Amino acid sequence: DLHPEFLALWLDAVTFLFSARMIWGLDLKQEPSTRGGSRTMPKFSFNLLIGDIRDGYRFLREQPVVRAMTVGIVMAFAGVGAVISLGPIFARYSLHAGSAGFGYLVIAFGLGMGAGMATSNFFVRIVEKDRLFYGAMFGAALSLFLFAAMPAITWAAFFAVPMGIGVGLTWVTGYTMLQENVTDEFRGRTFATLTISARMTLFLALVVFPALAVIIGDHTVTVAGETLDLSGSRLALYVGGLVVILAGMLSKGGLKKSRLTRLRPLALVPKFRKMERSGIFIVFEGVEGAGKGTQIELARQYLASKGRDVVVTREPGGTGFGDRLRDAILDAATGKVDPRAEALVFAASRAHLVSTVIRPALAEGKVVLCDRFVDSSIAYQGVARGLGEQDILTLNAWATQGLFPDLVILLQVDPEESLAREPGRSDRFESEDLTFHNKVSEAYLKIAEEHPERFQVIDASGTRDEVQVRVREALDRIFEPSEP
Repeated sequence: DLHPEFLALWLDAVTFLFSARMIWGLDLKQEPSTRGGSRTMPKFSFNLLIGDIRDGYRFLREQPVVRAMTVGIVMAFAGVGAVISLGPIFARYSLHAGSAGFGYLVIAFGLGMGAGMATSNFFVRIVEKDRLFYGAMFGAALSLFLFAAMPAITWAAFFAVPMGIGVGLTWVTGYTMLQENVTDEFRGRTFATLTISARMTLFLALVVFPALAVIIGDHTVTVAGETLDLSGSRLALYVGGLVVILAGMLSKGGLKKSRLTRLRPLALVPKFRKMERSGIFIVFEGVEGAGKGTQIELARQYLASKGRDVVVTREPGGTGFGDRLRDAILDAATGKVDPRAEALVFAASRAHLVSTVIRPALAEGKVVLCDRFVDSSIAYQGVARGLGEQDILTLNAWATQGLFPDLVILLQVDPEESLAREPGRSDRFESEDLTFHNKVSEAYLKIAEEHPERFQVIDASGTRDEVQVRVREALDRIFEPSEP
């Protein structure tokens, strides 16, 4: 009865025991799966850790957009640290709410933070992400000022809710913008640096703000007969609010100066409409090594045996112009290419292929079999490269002038299995790590699930002939209505 917080501490101890039991039976020495088998991870060392941190901060210095967002998030953590470190003292001695008072504040703040995260998608529809990012900081700081000024636990808990909403919006929006503006090569390092910096700042805040409250001491001021409580915890909370405001101002200035890339849809609204044509357009999609080339050739032979006039093409490529783009974009010697430039190269090759090969063939009533098309760009550049599905879709709808396939045959196979089929390949995409190819595979399945009317998912894990039987069944379904 005298110390109800003991129960919470005992429950906390039980959670540690539960976690320990969950990992007790795991073999943590297993080597991770990679292309073509397993490899040994480098042994962890303190120097390696310091080197990674140093590389992360060097990257922040070179990337003003990422630096602005990271600094904003980290400084906002300092403001949150003020609430966490001073909350128990503030609740017990300034609000006279007893030892359980801080629990009410945490509940209110947690509810607000959850609401902020849950409503972030709604807010980004009406406010641009960068404005929402620093605007949420300013809102959280204002709520923190009001929170610190309250005389009773009820009002303090009331203002803890909007403060939590601001923190939740800041966190989600900041992480989203970092995902959109950092390439795969640096994404892991960026988020590792952010996580380390945020935690170090939080731990520092747990020391600095209580020390500041002690240094300030407790004071009261009488104004017009009213006694105002100016305790050290209140004034230190005000300082925390000022820190959050400073974070918002730095973020606003940095993002405005850096011209943050906004992944908004283009002016064109893509329309999946069937164009006036007498031919049939079929696309084969899948991860690297799924067997598209083999199955396309077998499909060509099958359709030709049924009297169909078949044109086979590929992309990028299929034309002299496209082949030169293909050589450049796939060659490993090309090195790192900006994801947006990569997407534009594919769209340029696709636009030329459509106007010079695919549309004329369809107009003549031919069957066009194409190795990759728009959906590959959505999976590779839109999802795996992090550019966003909507922008890639809209760009390619414009590039193809609204042409989309009648049927997409997705050869589905586990990326680890497909990459192991030909371990000697080394173009820019084939040399990507397994994580990248897993993202592509998952993106394909998601697209197929959302558009069942134009997708046929084929299990490509069997033999060549077994897969071809499944492909022929899919082809028969689309040609059967037009067969005499």
